[in-house]
Amino acid sequence: MPRKPPQVTFETWVDRQIRDGASQGAFDDLPRGPIELTEHHDEDWWIKKKIRDEGLEVLPPSLILRRDIEQAVRDARNAPNEAEARRRIEAVNDRIRAANRVAIAGPPVNLVAYDVDELVTLWHASRPVGPPAPPDEDEVTVPPRPRPLFGRWVRWRMRS
Repeated sequence: MPRKPPQVTFETWVDRQIRDGASQGAFDDLPRGPIELTEHHDEDWWIKKKIRDEGLEVLPPSLILRRDIEQAVRDARNAPNEAEARRRIEAVNDRIRAANRVAIAGPPVNLVAYDVDELVTLWHASRPVGPPAPPDEDEVTVPPRPRPLFGRWVRWRMRS
């Protein structure tokens, strides 16, 4: 590699070296893609990257428990039948009781067991009453009557 001549500034000399190398194809085999510069300003960037790549949990166990319980209650509300909903809620209650018996690291766990009957009632309320009855072939559908709007009768129709 040649030395910088004394009469040339450092910036122009480096720029010329880069331009000459690019024209000779010295940079053609380098991988292309975005450079993640923002991640390397933190001194712990490597451990954060390792945690993200490995899929490790960085939350305390008590917060992980709260998140898992919320997800389990959502799953119970979407259960296919009442027995499955009850089973899922009881499993959540067992986890809550176990967490209340022992000390878990992190913020305190002040969870109370769910009322199974109340959540099953909510489960029933979120379900449709039954499948809609098929229309009779003899039955004629009557269009809805127009409704008064601001004291006037307005006939609504579908735009096509």
